[in-house]
Amino acid sequence: MASLLLLLALPAGAGAERYRRFFSWSGYRWQVRLATHENPGNNDWWDSDGNVRVRADGTLRLGITRAGARRRSVELATTRRLGYGRYRWVVESRLGSIDPYSVLALFTDDSVYRSPYGEQIFEFARWGEPLGPQGWAVSWSRRVRSYESFTVSDAAPYTASVTWRHSGVRLLLRDATGRVLYDVTRPVLSDGQFMVARMSYWLYPGYPRDLAPPPIIIRDFAFTPLARLPAAG
Repeated sequence: MASLLLLLALPAGAGAERYRRFFSWSGYRWQVRLATHENPGNNDWWDSDGNVRVRADGTLRLGITRAGARRRSVELATTRRLGYGRYRWVVESRLGSIDPYSVLALFTDDSVYRSPYGEQIFEFARWGEPLGPQGWAVSWSRRVRSYESFTVSDAAPYTASVTWRHSGVRLLLRDATGRVLYDVTRPVLSDGQFMVARMSYWLYPGYPRDLAPPPIIIRDFAFTPLARLPAAG
């Protein structure tokens, strides 16, 4: 549990980042992180087609590749800040059966343009525990962190949204049946105007070397500016 708390305490987008690959998907331009031995999880972050590519049907495939004894994870972010509004992802993969050592994160943060302390994250992971909860909601507000776990059904696809308002941030997750798996609104101190959308797929330490985790398929991403949202919800 101590190692899990440490990983949850590390802002995923902290520190200077390098990008050399850019591509368009779901109406936005994305940049792919390039780094070696960096947190979370002391991962290598890579930008090959094996790590991220748009499939023929328009969905996005996130994969973890191998390079000798090392594995290369993937993280990407929108190239421009989107600010206040609703960030929404639709995930086709069955997150209730996510590999015990794989971590999928769907989140917003402000590290590209400002500081790494405004993250609002849906994280799907078991942290090496096959029977552990699959869902985690992690929030950073300046240097204050809060998180809680929840159970994820196997009814894919899932719709995850992070809605930034001046009064707070709402994290909402539904499965294919419409069942609400998580719905919490938290007050925040961070400035939402600097937020970008991010996704990452990475490995928790201890993943068996002779195995390869399955890819994650994201159906689409959409952003609705605050001015176009209803007054509440």
